[in-house]
This record gives sequence, structure tokens and C-alpha cells, in this order.
Amino acid sequence: MRINYGLKPGDRLTIMEAFIDPEHPGNQASGRRTRECTVLREYPEFILADFGAYRESINKACIYCKEVLIWKGWKNK
Repeated sequence: MRINYGLKPGDRLTIMEAFIDPEHPGNQASGRRTRECTVLREYPEFILADFGAYRESINKACIYCKEVLIWKGWKNK
């Protein structure tokens, strides 16, 4: 998916993604996990993000299919 979201390095995102409980792998409705990150760079197929202790890529195909939801801006707690 070559979609440009117009993200700049330093933009802060909140990411919500589905996760499966490892103790109950057959339960598809295990819940959602919300995490905050900082954008390092936006590539044509993925977004490179910094989660503090580690870096991770977010696939744009998952965002397009709504497996992962993103929104800009979050408040420091």
C-alpha cells in the first residue's frame, strides 16, 4: 500500500491494535492494546516508529484494512 499519511519525524501517534491472549489462542476477541509512539520515518509500505525502549515498523496494509488504528497527538501523562 503506497499511501502517504504526511507524517513527519517527531510526530506523536497513538496506535490501537488487536492482540490475542496467548493463554486462550482460540479466542479472537481477546482485546485491543493501545500504545504511544514517535514517528522516526514514513516509508511507502510502512511507518518506522519509536516506542521508547525499542523501534518497530507499522505496516500500512494493516492500517488500510483497519487491523491497526492510528491517530495523531497524545498527551504526556
